[in-house]
Amino acid sequence: MTIIEFRREQFSLISPLLGEYKEHPVVNAVIEGNASGRIFGDHPTNPGSAFVLTNAGFSYLAGSPQNDNFNRGLKELLENDLFPEIRESDDPTLIFYPLTEGWGQTILRDRQPIRIFRRQFTFNPKKFWQQALQNKLVPTGLQLCAINQALLERTETDMFPWESPQAFVEKGFGFWLMAGEEIISECSSAFIGKGAVEINVYTHEEYQRQGLATIVASGLIEECLARGLRPNWECWWENEPSVALALKLGFEFAIDHAVYLTELP
Repeated sequence: MTIIEFRREQFSLISPLLGEYKEHPVVNAVIEGNASGRIFGDHPTNPGSAFVLTNAGFSYLAGSPQNDNFNRGLKELLENDLFPEIRESDDPTLIFYPLTEGWGQTILRDRQPIRIFRRQFTFNPKKFWQQALQNKLVPTGLQLCAINQALLERTETDMFPWESPQAFVEKGFGFWLMAGEEIISECSSAFIGKGAVEINVYTHEEYQRQGLATIVASGLIEECLARGLRPNWECWWENEPSVALALKLGFEFAIDHAVYLTELP
């Protein structure tokens, strides 16, 4: 047996393989059933290596990268089953996010992926609260709205990457900054796992550089703290607006983590 797909009730078996990323919200959202995903490992009860595939274009490699049988099985799975499915999607790319070192030299070597970086931050509550009041000043004519069932039905928003709007209402939360019926800026919990929230924020292009993302993100972070959840911020290392926003919201730079982009023509 080189690789098996776990049933959902088996997902927690890979938790010991996460190492320093044991509290990563995206992987744990899949493990806890708060997000769609598939998990593969090398053993049905005591895995030493694992592959986590989300529905958001990210996958995660955990455990030992020097597991020849697992690596061979994963390569076959990718080439024969997963890559063909991804090629048919709207975005035929896949990010491989190693949670332990060495994966770039094993499973990914043959495809010559593009090495890029995810910028990671740690959250400093003291810095956030120092700016919280100023960051929440909503401009005249706009309204900060907590996302609820009625708003989702009225706007027909799907709340990707959640499985459905109903799943988001039951387990997630977020805010929209609205001008009448138009959503101009939004911030929501993209993933929730292990007591942490992966933050997703977006402002429509014509409304950018007006401080609106700061307002909705501040609302989300306050809600995280009220619920006893840790806000988590990651972005691409070259995304200067996202980096600046993170620093403004009380996050501090931690590291740039190498990930690998595979394009599937």
